Amino acid sequence: MEFQLHNDLQSIVANGRFTEAYRYVEQLLQEATRTNNLELQLTGYIQRLTLHLQLQHFEAAATDLHICEQLMNEHEAFKIYESLIYYASGTLNALTNNPQVAHTQFSHAISIAYERGEWLTLSAAYTKMSLLPQIHSQEAINLARTGVLFAKVGELKHGLYVTRALLTLTQIYLQAAQVDDALALCDELQQLLEKHPYIREQLYAETIMLHYYVFQQQFEGVIEKGTALLEKLQQSNEYDLYAQALSLVIQAFEETNQLERIPMLKQQYEAMHDRRQQQSFKNELNEQAPSHFDGLKAFKKRAEQFTTQHDGYALLLFFIESEKPLPYEETSVIFNLLHTNLQKTNLTFLAHNMFETHKMLYVVKETFDEAALSIEQAITNTVANVEQPIHLLFGHAHNVEHETYSFSGCLALCHAYLYYKRS
Repeated sequence: MEFQLHNDLQSIVANGRFTEAYRYVEQLLQEATRTNNLELQLTGYIQRLTLHLQLQHFEAAATDLHICEQLMNEHEAFKIYESLIYYASGTLNALTNNPQVAHTQFSHAISIAYERGEWLTLSAAYTKMSLLPQIHSQEAINLARTGVLFAKVGELKHGLYVTRALLTLTQIYLQAAQVDDALALCDELQQLLEKHPYIREQLYAETIMLHYYVFQQQFEGVIEKGTALLEKLQQSNEYDLYAQALSLVIQAFEETNQLERIPMLKQQYEAMHDRRQQQSFKNELNEQAPSHFDGLKAFKKRAEQFTTQHDGYALLLFFIESEKPLPYEETSVIFNLLHTNLQKTNLTFLAHNMFETHKMLYVVKETFDEAALSIEQAITNTVANVEQPIHLLFGHAHNVEHETYSFSGCLALCHAYLYYKRS
């Protein structure tokens, strides 16, 4: 189930109309109760949970998260919402100073969303993960770039996820002192913000400009713009952006030696931090990793032995497309045959793994130009020896060729290529 359950509600929230959004969700929940529609009830709770997180109503968010978990665990059919629940749990833990738990929950959401092709959930989870404090700058950039990629793959209408992902990537570039890379995104962002003038995203863009002023050591500009921005953020209930802007304004006052303003602002900042710390929540999903996540994690650990910035490698992802769903036994036979045919080529295999029931993942040394002919030959020989009509599609991402040195970045590109080949 894709992250964007109700496009209309997403637009209402993005434009800051929270009272209208709550009214919308309450009507949804009332209708679910009246008709005894448990799935509609679950989607209503997920939407209300999203609103609580936006407004940092942590206790209410934790309550709704627990209800969502219970509904999902009691009804097997609701497992389609699993990635959303993990994503929401990751967001709640990130907001309440549980970054390690947040990282685990976002990782679970990503693992499930990959399997189900939930591109916007992938974008949202990668984007949020890139902002966790324990993520170093290069990894944060890779994660944020992956978030942008999946936002562009999955979003058809509103431009909201692309805008958010690009804003986050711009912020991370500035924090990593890669100003040229940040500025290179400005034209695209400006076009998106003009076309989709969402209030939160406009405020996020203004907050990012404060990061730019700090980098340029234009501290008077930070104070002037930041003081006005703080009022707008407070009025709009944008507390996470408010905390960012507040810390930058405090830094600007320190740099310009205007010390008399600092105690009051620090008191505000510390009060916000203490509130988050006191409302740290853990939930039942924290220790429950999906079984397929463990398999991918183990393969990733083996694969990363070969993946450094200096040694070129590629991920090679195969996907079986068929008119009817194939049972596990048949997919295994097809992949075993494919593997045999691949071994007859000149490809250099470093590791391989059945990624999901209908996907096979390899680590190889060759670039796309070096590998393409061998791959196509192996696919042709495999399909010719399979009785049922199938298509074998593949995605290939080389870490040096595509300038993404992370496992997750290459895996994201492989999925993006598969998406475009299937569409």
